[in-house]
Amino acid sequence: MTTTKTCPECQGSGTQLFERVHRHSASNDSGFIEEYEDDCENCGGVGRIDDDLDDDDDEGLDQDVLFFLYKNVKD
Repeated sequence: MTTTKTCPECQGSGTQLFERVHRHSASNDSGFIEEYEDDCENCGGVGRIDDDLDDDDDEGLDQDVLFFLYKNVKD
């Protein structure tokens, strides 16, 4: 049985606040940043994620990726 925990990115709401940039153009005399709400990218809008006890330190990076980075970037 897989246990779950509250998503740390959205605090369980399933949504996140994002920013969209509208650039200055001929029809828009000044650019602006619009905030909008959308499904959380971490949990897919569910509000909960699998409770993997060993992934707290690597922030979701795959172990193979971490090993590659360690071997190629260490010096």
